[in-house]
Amino acid sequence: MTEDEYIKLYEKYLAGQCTPEEEKIIKAFQDESFLEDRPWDTETLGDQQEMEQLLLERLQHRLLPSARAVETNNVRWLFWRYAAAILLIGLSSYGLYMYYRPVQMNKDLTRRLYPIPSTELKTNPNLRPNPGY
Repeated sequence: MTEDEYIKLYEKYLAGQCTPEEEKIIKAFQDESFLEDRPWDTETLGDQQEMEQLLLERLQHRLLPSARAVETNNVRWLFWRYAAAILLIGLSSYGLYMYYRPVQMNKDLTRRLYPIPSTELKTNPNLRPNPGY
């Protein structure tokens, strides 16, 4: 079977117009190679070394993870590490500030509450302690 005959038969197969015998021929031919080694045609294909280099680069680009993708993942990972470190330092600083800050008392004298001495509470049953004491 020549290459042209195979192409016509394959187009017929794709269109769904094959007989069962033709389908068997197509399926038997699928794993076999029908292309022959031909000389390189520089007019239609260009320089052979340039074409081989271009095809190799395309294959490597598709098969191997690109250096840019790896670099992007590293940068993204580095960003999240720094963000977590800054957040940890910020929250720790805020927590230490809140823990060690001096307690500021209300300066308004009418707002100050003092506990009633226990001896006064025992002697006078009508007295009630201030809330919080």
